[in-house]
Amino acid sequence: MRKFFSIIFLLISGFILSACNNSVYITTEKGDSKLKELIASKVIDMPVLELNGNMENISKENKVIVTAHYVNGEQNINCFATIKYQGASSLSYPKKNYNIQFYKDENLSKKNKVTIVDDWGKQSKYCLKANWVDYSQSRNIVSAKLYGQVVHSRNLDDELTNLVNGGAIDGFPVIVFLNDGFLGLYTFNIPKDNWCFNMNDDTLRQAILMADDWTNSVKLQEPINLTNLNGWDLEYCSTEDTDTGWVEASFNQMINFINNNDDISFTNGISTYIDIDRAIDTMIHTYFICADDNTSKNILWVTYDGVKWHPSCYDMDGTWGLKWNGKEFRSASTYMLPETIIESNVLFSKLYSNYYDNIVNRWNELRQNIYTIENITSLFTNFENLINNRIRQYEKLKWPTVPNQEQNNIQQIIDFATIRLQTFDLLLTI
Repeated sequence: MRKFFSIIFLLISGFILSACNNSVYITTEKGDSKLKELIASKVIDMPVLELNGNMENISKENKVIVTAHYVNGEQNINCFATIKYQGASSLSYPKKNYNIQFYKDENLSKKNKVTIVDDWGKQSKYCLKANWVDYSQSRNIVSAKLYGQVVHSRNLDDELTNLVNGGAIDGFPVIVFLNDGFLGLYTFNIPKDNWCFNMNDDTLRQAILMADDWTNSVKLQEPINLTNLNGWDLEYCSTEDTDTGWVEASFNQMINFINNNDDISFTNGISTYIDIDRAIDTMIHTYFICADDNTSKNILWVTYDGVKWHPSCYDMDGTWGLKWNGKEFRSASTYMLPETIIESNVLFSKLYSNYYDNIVNRWNELRQNIYTIENITSLFTNFENLINNRIRQYEKLKWPTVPNQEQNNIQQIIDFATIRLQTFDLLLTI
C-alpha cells in the first residue's frame, strides 16, 4: 500500500518537460525531494553521486568542471570533477553516458586526483553508464564478471590473470543527481583505459585498440589504418608522445598472417601473434551470451610487447537475447550459434575451423562451474539485489521512454541462459 501511494504521489507531483542539449527529460522537484529523504533515512541505501555545475557546453569532446559529492556507506567524498559525454550510438539517446574524473581541487592537478574505488587501483577516471537499452541495468556488468571468471579459470601466467574481470569492465549501480535533480539510475564503471589493463607509460610497447564500427577492418578482413581510423580508436599507446606507427604495423602483421596463410601454416604460426587460449575464451563467451554487437565491433585488442595481441570483451549490454536497440529479443535456440561465426570475424572463423576440439573441450570445462545456470543466476541475482525497488519507480518516471521496461528483467535473462546452455551442449560436441 505504501508503494502504491508513493507512486501516486510522484505521478501527481507535476512533470516539467525540459530541453537540454537536444534531449528531453522529466524533472519532478517534489519527487526529487522525496527521493533525497528516502536516501537520507536509508530507506533507499545505495551509492549516491551528486554533481553540480554548468552543463551548457558539455559534449563528447568538451569537458566541463563540476563539484562532486559521493556517498557509499561510510565513504563520503567531496571533490571536483571533469565530466563529458561518452559513447558512440548512445549519444543519440536522451539519457547520456559520461566519462568522469575526480580531483581534490579546482586546479585539476594530476597530483591531486581522487580515487573512488580502491579495489580498481589508484586511479580517478570512471564511466557513468546510462544503460539506456538495458532496463535491467545488469547485462554489461554481470557479463563482464562472468567473463572475468572465464579468464581467471585458465590460471595462465600472463598479464590478464590478475586484472579485474580479466580485462573486462567492472561496476555497480549508483544513483546520480545533477544540479539537485534526479538524473537517473546509472552504473559506476571502470572505463576502457590503460590502468584497466595494468599498463603504464614505460619503454615497453603497450597499446589498446578499440573496434567501434562495422567495417571490414574490424572483421580483420583488411588492414587497419589509424590515419582514417576505418572503424578503430587507439585508446592507449605507451609511446604516444614519440611514436604510434608501430601499433598499426604490428596489428596489420597479425591481420596479414591470418588472411594469407592456409590452415597448416595458420596453426603453425598464429601463436606468435595471438594468444590462442585467450582468443578461444573471448570467442566462446561472445557467442554464448549472444553478444551480436561484439563479434567484430566492441572488441578491445591489447598488446603488452608490440607483437602478440589479446582480444577482450567490452560493452556487453546487447546480450542474453536483447537486440542492440533494447526493443526486441533474439531466440536463444536459433540465433548466433557457433556455426554462424564465419562471416563476422576472420580470426574466429579460423579458430573454429582449426581448433574445434580445443573449443569443445574448453566449453566442457566451463560447463563444470562457470557456465552453469546456478552460477549465472547467482551473479545476476546478486547484482539485482544492489538496486532498491523504489529507485526503479523513480527511473521509470524520469525516463519513461526507456525500451522494454516490463520484459527486460532478470527472469528473461535466466530463461534465455537456460535454453542457451542446452543449445550449446548439443552443438559443441566431438
